[in-house]
Amino acid sequence: MTTTPKYQTSELAEGGWRREIITNPDATTDYIQVPLTSEEFLHPQEGYHLPNSTFHDNAAGDAKDMLTRRYAKDPETAVFRDLVIKWDIPRLRDRCLDVYVVFGVKNKAQNRTEFVVAQDGARPCLIMEVVSPRYRKEDRQIKVQQYAQASVQEYVMIDCRTQRGQVI
Repeated sequence: MTTTPKYQTSELAEGGWRREIITNPDATTDYIQVPLTSEEFLHPQEGYHLPNSTFHDNAAGDAKDMLTRRYAKDPETAVFRDLVIKWDIPRLRDRCLDVYVVFGVKNKAQNRTEFVVAQDGARPCLIMEVVSPRYRKEDRQIKVQQYAQASVQEYVMIDCRTQRGQVI
């Protein structure tokens, strides 16, 4: 088995990818990296690769660190980063949020692979997303509407972009 490049490395690095297995005519198999679609970006699954820029990683890490320190002594307030959330609203699909704060968590110290709103009986009160240049519309429009449907009180976007040669 080999990994066969099919797409530009820059395209994969910018937007993320998933692997597909290809069966060749001689019955051998190859893996190819396929860029994520907008829908796959919004609802990542196990095995999807969502690379972050250093800005994205630092901004999300700093936000999580500050919020974790802020709520360190509160046994019912948890801060999560890059943890899939399973909503209790049928029309809202799972999502992997950059950083979020949840009040009223039953077991803050629990080791989690996902946060299930229905099990904890609590939902995020604050979500922070670092805007991805390739998926700006999803971060700035689609997610805003979906988080409003989920009754999230605050949604903060951290957006760094270049306009006319200046970082804004």
